[in-house]
This record gives sequence, C-alpha cells and structure tokens, in this order.
Amino acid sequence: MITLLCSTSLRSAENLDSALQAIAACGFTTIDLLTIGQWFHINPRDLHEHWDQTIAELDRLLDKHQLSIGATNNGTTVQLHDRSAEACRIRHEEWAATARLMKYYDFTTATIQPLQKDQGRSWSDAFADCVKTLQEQLIFAEKQNLSFALEAHTNGPIETIDEARQICDAIPELSLTLDPTHFIMQGKDIRETEWMIPKTTHIHLRDAAPGKLQTPFGAGTLDFDWFLNTLKDADFKGSISVEYLQLPNDPHDYTDDAMRLRDLIRDRLML
Repeated sequence: MITLLCSTSLRSAENLDSALQAIAACGFTTIDLLTIGQWFHINPRDLHEHWDQTIAELDRLLDKHQLSIGATNNGTTVQLHDRSAEACRIRHEEWAATARLMKYYDFTTATIQPLQKDQGRSWSDAFADCVKTLQEQLIFAEKQNLSFALEAHTNGPIETIDEARQICDAIPELSLTLDPTHFIMQGKDIRETEWMIPKTTHIHLRDAAPGKLQTPFGAGTLDFDWFLNTLKDADFKGSISVEYLQLPNDPHDYTDDAMRLRDLIRDRLML
C-alpha cells in the first residue's frame, strides 16, 4: 500500500506550526518532516542535545493539527563527504537521534539529504568519501531496522543521473528517494529515471521544467501520466511525498498545487 504524504517544505520559509497548519488545511493527515540541520524544520542536533524539549514541542504541534509523521527528509549538520573524526562523531550522534525520532513516532522511512558539493576537491575524491559515509549509514540503518534512502539532489555531491548510477554501482544495496524534478530541471527526460524505480522506496514529487526546480502544477514539463503509470506498472509500494517548496524569491502560494497533485496521485494510483 502506498503512503501519501505532504512535506513540511510547503512552508519551508516559516516555522513548523505554520507548516503543519497549512498541511492540515489541505486535508493531508501525514507529513514528511524536514529534519535538515542546515535548513528546516527540526534540527537533528537539537534531537541529540535537547531531546525532551524538542519532542515535547513536536508532540504538541502534531496533536494541535491532528497530523502524524510518515517519513523524514534528513540532513546532518556535517557534509556527506566530510570524513574528519569530528564530522564522523557528529554524524553518528545525529543518525542515532534521527533513529530515535523514527522509532518514537513509529515510521521507518528517511531520505538522506546529500547536502552540498565539496568545492575544494575533485569530484572523484569527494565521491569516494560519500561512498564510505553512505556505507556506514546503511549498516547503521540495518541494525535499527530502518530504511534510509539517498536522494540525488541539485547542487549536491550526487546530482546527475550518471552520478546516481555510479553511487548505485558502488553500493548495490542502496535504496533511493526519487525526486524527478532535479533531473527535469537539468533538461533530462523523465523516462531516463525509469531504471531507478525498482531501487526507490520513497518519492518526492512536484512539477518542474528545464532550468526550473519548481513550477505551479501543470505549468511544467514533468509527464505525470507516464510517471504515475510507470509506478503503477512497477507495483510500487513505497511512499510518495508531495513536496512543493516555499521559496523566498517566489511569491506563489503552492497549497492549491499540492492539493491538485495529491488528487491526481490518488486518482491514478487508486489510493
């Protein structure tokens, strides 16, 4: 059974209370929670250092808006390619805190947000260190009976379809969070992502166009008919998060777009 979520990115420029209020008003019941240390909405460092306070407030807001958590988009406060002893210590602490969050709220899916590129080294050297980190993270997740899935991401160390292939070749057991908009904006045809679907456990979805990571629903070039039909044919059983972003330089309110995309997903996948 596919789980349909709404990402708190719908109000990524506002606090979590505002994000949950908007999501609940759209009629969603389950969220994909941003826990990205360098962005929103819950900092994994706070989970590690201030668990009781952070969870008490999260409990309060979820109860207030009658929502539950079905997945998290998780990024540590250190870079994926940073293999220093201090970075590894911080990373393991934040993985443990994230796992504690997942068990507390009884969900098993976490997206690995790869964060930023390493501008000071060659791509191949940074890639090799990303592989080491991801291998460690997958071992950790397996011990916790949790699922961590990597998202290839614009401006990240794993960005292109070719780089996604290389990381999957290097770590065959790696699961993916597929967000086709990152490839659409690079000018790629969505059909080039079909090989990723059997490896995909979670999906982030919105409309996009070449050069544009996000457009209003129906204004982009993402072929939703093909994509959703391909998921259906593949008997996809993971989770799908409607992930419209609130961007500071974009005045458009994407709440209606999120609802329209949700309704299309429900219709096409018979949810």
